[in-house]
Amino acid sequence: RIRLGDHNITSLVDCQKVYGGVDCNNPFLRVEIENYIIHELYDQSESIHDISLIRLQKSVKFTGNLNINR
Repeated sequence: RIRLGDHNITSLVDCQKVYGGVDCNNPFLRVEIENYIIHELYDQSESIHDISLIRLQKSVKFTGNLNINR
């Protein structure tokens, strides 16, 4: 299972202080993983090639706090 839209896994809601108040993201989304592929040259001891492809079991709609980094 993967948590999408979550930056801080130690809290249920991600909030940060901003001028004049607090700004909070929408709650995260849990989605089951159908399959994943780890980079064939991944080396945990050196943290290189630390990328993988993940296929989710269902489609996900992108929102303000749930998006793709380009």
